[in-house]
Amino acid sequence: MRTTINMKDSLYRSIKEEAARRGTTITTVIEERLEYSVGKQPNSTPNDFELVTFDGDGLYPGIDLDSSSSLNDLLDGPNEPS
Repeated sequence: MRTTINMKDSLYRSIKEEAARRGTTITTVIEERLEYSVGKQPNSTPNDFELVTFDGDGLYPGIDLDSSSSLNDLLDGPNEPS
């Protein structure tokens, strides 16, 4: 169904930003929010969280992601001679 609604400019901008961030349409965001407000599950699940990433040069030398001991060794610091 096609309809026209009036809303605050700031609300529209927020919805538009969310749609762009999620790579979906403004219509989808509005439909999901309306379905949620009337107690229905939306057809697609909105993202529950945003994964924060950082730029860098990759892994620290000597770290093997398949080995927890390499990370523990790094966290423990340099080995002291006995």
